[in-house]
Amino acid sequence: MATRNSFSKIKLMIKKLKSTLNAFLYTKETGEISQNSITSISTFLIIGIGIYFFSVFHNDFEQFNAKRLSTTLGLTFAIMALSVMVYKALLFIYMLYNFFKYKPIASVTDEELPTCTVIVPAYNEGKQVWDTLMSLEKSNYPKNKLQLLAIDDGSLDDTWNWILDAKHKLGDRLEVFKQPENKGKRHALYRGFNIGTGEIFVTVDSDCIVNSDTIRHLVSPFVKHKNCGAVAGNIRVLNKKAILPKMLDVSFVLSFEFVRSAESNLNSVLCTPGALAAYRSTQYINACQSGLTKNLWGNPRILAKTEL
Repeated sequence: MATRNSFSKIKLMIKKLKSTLNAFLYTKETGEISQNSITSISTFLIIGIGIYFFSVFHNDFEQFNAKRLSTTLGLTFAIMALSVMVYKALLFIYMLYNFFKYKPIASVTDEELPTCTVIVPAYNEGKQVWDTLMSLEKSNYPKNKLQLLAIDDGSLDDTWNWILDAKHKLGDRLEVFKQPENKGKRHALYRGFNIGTGEIFVTVDSDCIVNSDTIRHLVSPFVKHKNCGAVAGNIRVLNKKAILPKMLDVSFVLSFEFVRSAESNLNSVLCTPGALAAYRSTQYINACQSGLTKNLWGNPRILAKTEL
């Protein structure tokens, strides 16, 4: 009888483990293996291979270290290196704990969603800006609550023509503006912040394609948490055929899937990506003017393309 109960418990544990793995690997929408899961598993697999090789060559490392530790400089360096390694290991464990505790905020109803202004600054993007605007128009967000702004920052190519073509197709759904000259992304965004009427501002780079539920998932946390001032989007590489984009995609997974998920669980996301982020207008507009004119060490401050 005891053996049968033990067998039933083991069978139940296996079933739960299988269910957990399926939830991790497969997306609910398509039932296909998630690219995030593949990238995450591949990353940890590479880390595991590195640990294996370290164990194989451990004796050689010990002999090398023994010679170096006999000197004062070598001992000092070893203590510093060990301290950094212990710190990084503890930090990783802490972040891993918060990563697994993190739970994405579910979308709120259409009635609860606030008004939202999406700002798309563009410079020499060509047809890509058209694709971005078309993907935004397909957003699963109440049309009467969504304002789309496209701002050409003095492009030298046919970007403005593609924006006008999008305006022709979308009509009043899209508002378009053109800067008299190229002043940089922050000036284009600042113009959008002053024109926008939404309670929430969403910034989207003109070379991004957004999913239909992206905007409502970005905005929902502002409804659930009144103290929320900004939300970081989850960015992935679209074209992953070459090795470099694949490496960049791994970096994005670690940054957005792992690090920012852990930071979000602590209510302290340190950086919002300029490619896709949302801000509460009442809090962000106050910082716009100072961010536009501040200097860094006496020189005009230039903001990076991927963060504000």
